[in-house]
Amino acid sequence: MSASEKKNLQMRKLSRQEIGNSRLDSISLLATSCDPFTGVCYSLNMEPCLACAREASEQYGKKITFAHVLNKLLAVAINENPVFNQVLFGRSMYQIEGVHISNLFMLPVRELALAVIVLDNAHRKTLADIQQESLINMVQKTREHAAPTNKFAMAAAMLLFRLRLNLLISQRLAFTVAFNKGFGSNIFLSYHDYGGPSPFNAVKCIAPVGKAVLRIHACPMGLQPFVDESGAVVSRETLKLTVIADHRIINGIDSYRLGQTLRRLFTSPGTYLL
Repeated sequence: MSASEKKNLQMRKLSRQEIGNSRLDSISLLATSCDPFTGVCYSLNMEPCLACAREASEQYGKKITFAHVLNKLLAVAINENPVFNQVLFGRSMYQIEGVHISNLFMLPVRELALAVIVLDNAHRKTLADIQQESLINMVQKTREHAAPTNKFAMAAAMLLFRLRLNLLISQRLAFTVAFNKGFGSNIFLSYHDYGGPSPFNAVKCIAPVGKAVLRIHACPMGLQPFVDESGAVVSRETLKLTVIADHRIINGIDSYRLGQTLRRLFTSPGTYLL
């Protein structure tokens, strides 16, 4: 889907029975928290995924990168763990239908600027489809950035936030409008590839908007000590994957299950990719 095409957000309100007493208690306990988000860091073996990216590049005749592989595996993992695809607006919790991952990328322009492309349901697509969709959206976003800006619209938007008039509309409505216009989704992925080991871990969202999101920060760490399936410590190309989620929705059991899913997917990615 190109960046110019509008989307329609589909989400289902969960009943109290579906939410469960434990999470209802968490929502109540953290209701007054200014920052209910918590992060879990997973160390994952990148080498099988890098091999799959090379194999897919040869198979499709296209440049398939680790970022394309990562998007598909994350979509598979979230589809298998749908609790990570839920959002909380006020006192109501919703299940998002479909897996929509927002990818941040640097625009190839003089001015340093980031743009967002949203990959929809990557778990249902081939790596070639993901690569094509990413490329089309990157080109479209670059053209949009290069187009003359409407100064009146920009001034009105800035005034809206400075005067906090944006708080007059509900979080759900603001999120729905942003999603339908292709500005972002409930899942944000930042992939940082510095070409070598990096101490980067994660960043914190400080803006008073966009809090209903799952933030995923992925950073290759180069060769690192890694515990394989037999329990032996070996040297592997390692990915540090930090998942920052709303603790009112996600608990320790959910994080453990996601980690188990990610480890399985990263150990045998060919089963899901090729």
